[in-house]
Amino acid sequence: MIIDSHLHIDLRGYTEQKLLDHLSKNKIDRAWLLSWEENNPQRSNYSPVSRERILEICDKYPDKFIPFYAPDPGRDDISEKLKVLNSGKFRGVGELKVALQWKDDAVERLLKGITQKVFVFHMQDKRYYSSSVSVKQKLLRDYKNERFTGIVKRLVEKTIAKGVLDDNDINLNFFPGYLSDFDGLEIRLTQFPNITFVAHAWLFWSHIEGDYSMYSNLKKGKIRSKGIIWDLLEKYPNLYCDISAGSGWNALTRDRIVAKEFLEKYYKKILFGTDNTGLDFIQLIKSYKLPEFKEQAILYKNSAELLK
Repeated sequence: MIIDSHLHIDLRGYTEQKLLDHLSKNKIDRAWLLSWEENNPQRSNYSPVSRERILEICDKYPDKFIPFYAPDPGRDDISEKLKVLNSGKFRGVGELKVALQWKDDAVERLLKGITQKVFVFHMQDKRYYSSSVSVKQKLLRDYKNERFTGIVKRLVEKTIAKGVLDDNDINLNFFPGYLSDFDGLEIRLTQFPNITFVAHAWLFWSHIEGDYSMYSNLKKGKIRSKGIIWDLLEKYPNLYCDISAGSGWNALTRDRIVAKEFLEKYYKKILFGTDNTGLDFIQLIKSYKLPEFKEQAILYKNSAELLK
C-alpha cells in the first residue's frame, strides 16, 4: 500500500484525470487532497485550490482521495470558515500556505478553532525578487538574498557604497515568507500537543543542514552539519514532515549518506508525498534500501496512523 500525503487538484496541470493517472501509474492507493487558500496573495504564482473543488473530487472518488482544507486565518470571515472546516467533511487541515508568522494571533486563533488533529503547513523564507532581468537588479536581488560570500560580497558592497546599486533606483519586490519563524513554530508545538504538525517546503528542508542562508534553498552537495529540523523532530513528538516537492527531493538527494541517516532515524515521523511534481519519490525511497518496516512506515503506515 502507498499513501500520497501531499497532492492538489488543478495545480501544475493536475486535472482530475491526471490525478487518477498519477495514482494508477505509481500504484498509489490513496492521497490526501490539500487546499491552497490565500486571502492576500504575496506571489504571482498563487494558484488557489478551493475546498469546493476538493470535496467534489473526494465525493466522486471516496476510496481514493481524503479531503483537507486550510482557511487563511487572516480572513475577516475566519469564524465562518472554521464552521465549514469543522463540519465533519474534512479529515485534516492543510495546506496552510499564507504570508503570516507562527507568532501571529491569527494563526493561534486557527489552531484553537480546529477540531482535526493533522495540520499540514508550508514554510518558506522571506525573499527579494524582481520581474526584470537587468544586471543591476540581479546583483542587488542576489545580494539581499545572501547569495554572495567572500570577495564577491565585498565587491558588491563597494558598488552599493558608491551608489551604483541603489534601492531607490532599482525596483525589487519583497516576499515576507510563509510561516518562517522556527521559534514561533516551537511555541505552537508546545501550546498544541494534541495537533500533529506536518512540515513541508523549502525553508523546512533547507534546515537539514546547519549552514543556512536565504539562498541555501537551492544548495547542493555535501551536508557539513546538521540543521535545526533534526533537533525539532527529536524534541517534539507532534512534529512530522512530508518529503514532497523539489524541496524534499533536494534534501534527500544532495547527500545520500546524510539523507539515509535522516530516513533511518526519523522514519516514524516522515510521510511520503509528491506535491504534483512528477518526481519518482517512490523509487527514491526504495533506493535507500531501508528495512522493510521503515520503508512501509514512510510510504503509508505513518499517514494511515495519523488519520485513525
